[in-house]
Amino acid sequence: MGLIESNQACWQNEARAKVTLGPAVNYTPGPGEILVKNEYIGISPIDWLDQKSRPNSSKVTIHAKSFPTILGTSFAGTVQNVGPDVTTFQPNDIVAVNRSDKTLSDARYGVFQKFVVTSTNTTAKLSPNASLPSAAATIINLATGGSSSCGGLGIKYASDAGYTVITTSSPQNRDFVASLGAAEVIDHTQSLDEVVAQLEAYGPYYGILDLISKPETHRIWAKLLADKGGLVYGTLPNAKPDTFPPNVEYKFLPYSWVLEDKKHSDWARWFYDEYVPQGLQSGQIIPTRHILLEGGLEKVQESMDKLASEGISGHKYVLKL
Repeated sequence: MGLIESNQACWQNEARAKVTLGPAVNYTPGPGEILVKNEYIGISPIDWLDQKSRPNSSKVTIHAKSFPTILGTSFAGTVQNVGPDVTTFQPNDIVAVNRSDKTLSDARYGVFQKFVVTSTNTTAKLSPNASLPSAAATIINLATGGSSSCGGLGIKYASDAGYTVITTSSPQNRDFVASLGAAEVIDHTQSLDEVVAQLEAYGPYYGILDLISKPETHRIWAKLLADKGGLVYGTLPNAKPDTFPPNVEYKFLPYSWVLEDKKHSDWARWFYDEYVPQGLQSGQIIPTRHILLEGGLEKVQESMDKLASEGISGHKYVLKL
């Protein structure tokens, strides 16, 4: 199936540089690959953090990459063509895509472009009537920050799996977070001592997932785990917070990386082939609430700047191409 339009991409030409719009190759998918016309991009904090990261820094390197590169992590669109061995996807299928960590140095897989090569292993085929903006907002999401774009699916998934989920939220997002299946929602606008006291009352915990990973949440875990120690999974790569005591371990381990581990291949196939498409269709997965931004690729940098400077609570920015 031939392309009618020429490809365009938002290129980052050097470390920490803003992206600039320019031409890109019209790709042909290879074995295990799909070519997708990008229609809605989920704008995530990891995108602008990745843009601003310093190469070879132990503190703030997000992903190792060479330049020029194309950033971006999640999107939804329509299949244009498939690789020679691909039988599970066909042209005109609508899909949601989570970019594989193994492709972060391959510009063909960059999300900030019109036509994107994707792996069949990290692509979910959706029902024909699925909402593409909702899919783009939800596919990467997987606790403090229960209303955050990364917190919503994590709460729903864990509660569906039978875990008792205790999370935090601001009062204005409490009802939404509770609807995701959280057993208790603690108001994080209270004092540090009040938040920690309530968390202690509902513990102990099998695991802690910090989807905010800012100094204010680090202080919570440092105080909560000071005596017994523990493990915190967070979204700040490479660096254990300075406020953590020696007996508290910190790990950066995105769920997408776990899905790419060969020992979890059966789970990954279930996640992309069944859980995401069927969950979105049936309502078992409650889509991340999104705010739609217009303007196409020309607005990618502005969208990242908006998220970086203003933040967002209880929603996710989705850019329409």
